Amino acid sequence: MHEALTGSLACWRAECFKEQLLIGFFGSVVPLFSNFIQPYVSLRYLSSVYQLEPYIEKQETRWRPAVPSEGRVVVYLLYVTQGMTLEQIGHFCGIGKSTAHLCIHECTFAICRHMFKTYIRLPTAEEARSNMAKWQQQSGIPSIIGAIDGTHISILKPCQHGEDYFNRKSFYSINVQGALSCPFASAK
Repeated sequence: MHEALTGSLACWRAECFKEQLLIGFFGSVVPLFSNFIQPYVSLRYLSSVYQLEPYIEKQETRWRPAVPSEGRVVVYLLYVTQGMTLEQIGHFCGIGKSTAHLCIHECTFAICRHMFKTYIRLPTAEEARSNMAKWQQQSGIPSIIGAIDGTHISILKPCQHGEDYFNRKSFYSINVQGALSCPFASAK
């Protein structure tokens, strides 16, 4: 009977923790992302549709409740999109710094390991040789197979959440990044 009571108490604590964690996340984190994602649906989408959940989900124990996969994705997003420190994330989400670090590390690892091939395609050996020849012919620099660059595209201040679009260069913009596998023909 003692084990059954202990098990039910652990389940009750886990559910309370999950509820408190999710209310905390969605009550205070969502305003940070409100113009980028829809609260609960998007976090479920990020954690499960992108096949992250099997790699970041943790099993609950009788000593501690696990941070839900949606919460783990929120911690990762706070770190990479808002630039929060581990201490800020821990305080903000009600978890320890080491737990926040593990969430970020495991989400990053899962994205790099399991989503990389789905969304990023590197050139084959033949394409790489062809690209290197084209880049060297145009630029004179050997062994280049591609280039990545980013830029700020100037926009008018949006009516809602305009401060989110104000960049370090002191104007409103959308940041765009692009990848190029072989050079454009030079305009003469």
